[in-house]
Amino acid sequence: MQLHDANKTIELLQEKINQLQQVEQQKVADLQEKVTKLKIKNQALKSKMEFMQTSPAMYATHNQFNSQPIPFPPSSSSHIGRSATSNQVHEGPAYPFDPTLSNLGP
Repeated sequence: MQLHDANKTIELLQEKINQLQQVEQQKVADLQEKVTKLKIKNQALKSKMEFMQTSPAMYATHNQFNSQPIPFPPSSSSHIGRSATSNQVHEGPAYPFDPTLSNLGP
C-alpha cells in the first residue's frame, strides 16, 4: 500500500512539473514576442528620430539650391522695362508695389 501511495505521489508531482514547464515555456514565448515587438518599435522610433534630425538640414539644403527669385510684378507704369532717355521724367516710386521705396527719388 505504501508503494502504491508513493508511486501515486510521484505521478502527481511529475504532472505538476509538466504543467509548470508548459506555463514557463508559454511565458518565455510571450516575452520573446514582446521583445521582438519592442525591438521593431524601437527601430521605427530610431528611424523617425534620424529623419527628424536630418529633415531640417535637408530642407535648408533644398531651399538653398532650389530657391526661386521673386517674380517682378506687372506694373501699370509704361517706363518700366524700357531704356530711359535723358529727356524722360521719372514719375512715381521706383517700385510701386513696395511702399518703403516710395520716398526714394529718381
